[in-house]
Amino acid sequence: AYRELKEETGLIGEGLEKLGVLYPCVGYSDEVIHIYYLDKFSLGEQQLDKDEFLDIIKVPFKKVKEMILDGTIKDGKTIYALYLYEMKNKVIY
Repeated sequence: AYRELKEETGLIGEGLEKLGVLYPCVGYSDEVIHIYYLDKFSLGEQQLDKDEFLDIIKVPFKKVKEMILDGTIKDGKTIYALYLYEMKNKVIY
């Protein structure tokens, strides 16, 4: 998880916390996605593959929830991760 974080975002993290597990395709796949969180990190440089293109942006939690509700964020993994974070940390907005 630390290696992927550094490669894709350039962030060097510490204190990784597992939030949960997601089974995205129950019924026809045995894929399992592990969801993690961390809030201690320093900035480094992305190390993307030649065919990867990622823009990293900082968005306040309240705005992310609005983006989910208005359909800007559609990715189930992201929505699930934010839900788990909110439930475990009792974040109310």
